[in-house]
Amino acid sequence: MVNRIWNAGIVLLLLLLAALLLQFVRASSAIGDLFPSSGASGQGGTRKQIALIAQERDNPFWHSIEEGAREAAEIAGNELVYMGPARIAPSEQIRLLKKAIASKYDAILLQGLGGRTEYAKLIDEAAAQGIPVLVLDTDEPGSRRLSYVGTDNQAAGAIMGQLVASQTGGKGRIGVLIGSETAANQQLRLAGLRKAIAGYPGLTVQTVRATNISRLQAQREAERMLAAGEDITVLVGFTALDGEGMMAAAQRLGRTDALLLAFDDLAATRAGIADGRIAASVVQLPKEMGAQAVALLQRHWAGEDVGGEHYTNVFTLDRLSVDSLAEAR
Repeated sequence: MVNRIWNAGIVLLLLLLAALLLQFVRASSAIGDLFPSSGASGQGGTRKQIALIAQERDNPFWHSIEEGAREAAEIAGNELVYMGPARIAPSEQIRLLKKAIASKYDAILLQGLGGRTEYAKLIDEAAAQGIPVLVLDTDEPGSRRLSYVGTDNQAAGAIMGQLVASQTGGKGRIGVLIGSETAANQQLRLAGLRKAIAGYPGLTVQTVRATNISRLQAQREAERMLAAGEDITVLVGFTALDGEGMMAAAQRLGRTDALLLAFDDLAATRAGIADGRIAASVVQLPKEMGAQAVALLQRHWAGEDVGGEHYTNVFTLDRLSVDSLAEAR
């Protein structure tokens, strides 16, 4: 009788220990889900962490890049960490790059600053530590960046120049809005525009003004150009917020005669094209940029050579095509 009781007690104790062990395994699994490991190969079973440093954290263009990159990272079993300055500030982009290198992310996606020596050196430092850096939107060709992914900005500017020529019959005085006088992508777009209209003696770029990628600043600068004594007949914007700013300026001054040509496809720009206030827009594919950048990282980690430039497409959006544009691409 005593032996039976003893045996039953041992069985009960073993069952209790098994239940405790099961709870421990479940708890360990939950903790692992809350704190995914970083630094090891995503293809080897643990998640890689990819830093995406935006030019401006809340800019719609960069949120589209983030969306494409995040979707691609999740499919690959990796993690995307999005960061950026509250307002455009190259010094803050440099600080965030330093922080990303110190944090030992497995890869870094960022915008090039177009020739800042300190920035290029930091990219080189990341590469020397085995952290691949992919540059989006604006290239950093003098650095050891792995690849550039984005628009061929000079070609996009040439498309804008061809639009100006076709819409005006080769005659007009052009006012141009650019995001920044020092941004390489903006200067390339401007150079492409100038080259495209060089064969039209009746077309001249009369003035170029910077907006700091602000809708309100775009409106102010557009108003100054339209109100000045330079007889501006064409307004061209080279950043996403310029379309809305140009429309507001033209409406305030009653300049229904001015031809407006925009960049990208924010909701306000699409609405302006649909009702005829904007003639057309040159549209980039930021979501594709983000997705392609992460796909290139996966190929790089698999041992492929993915260096060089990887240009994403641009297209022209006008009144005939605006209704067929997908909301999310």
